[in-house]
Amino acid sequence: MMMKLMRTSLAAAIALTLLVPAAHVAAEKSEKTETTAKAEKSDKASKREKLKAEYKAKMMKRLSEKLKLDEATAKKPGAIIGAQHKEMRSLRKNMRACSKKLKALTNDENSSESDIQAQLDELKNKQAQASKMQAKYSDQIGKLLGPRKTAQYMVLRQKWMEKMRSKVEGKRSKRSRKNKDK
Repeated sequence: MMMKLMRTSLAAAIALTLLVPAAHVAAEKSEKTETTAKAEKSDKASKREKLKAEYKAKMMKRLSEKLKLDEATAKKPGAIIGAQHKEMRSLRKNMRACSKKLKALTNDENSSESDIQAQLDELKNKQAQASKMQAKYSDQIGKLLGPRKTAQYMVLRQKWMEKMRSKVEGKRSKRSRKNKDK
């Protein structure tokens, strides 16, 4: 009986000796993985910001070339456009959240018609805000550039937006094809 107890104690001691370092190694790997993931996320964010800055500079250069703006005037639309993008980004984020709530309400059989109507009204309000914001910034650009160049800017902007949408749609369709292949 004493021998059996000693064997069991020895087996337990060996198991602990082997498990404790293994757990420590696993914890270290987990820590390294988290650190690596954070670093990769930070790298992606900095690359994204760099690409945004490059794109903005390229866009402003094209804008000044296409509209034949002098150097002093060429910098002013960039500030207006940057402010517009910042405000619109925030508003679009709110609109997406509002749309998600509306979708959840429509999928929920227990949601009331008044809740759905309230969410619809909120979404319409956000859309109206976006429209007013667009008009405000168009007026600012108009005051800066004058009617002819403002019209040219609007046409260029529309072309750029269509181009960007087609690029995004192309990437989405590629992703969907990849997912189907899996």
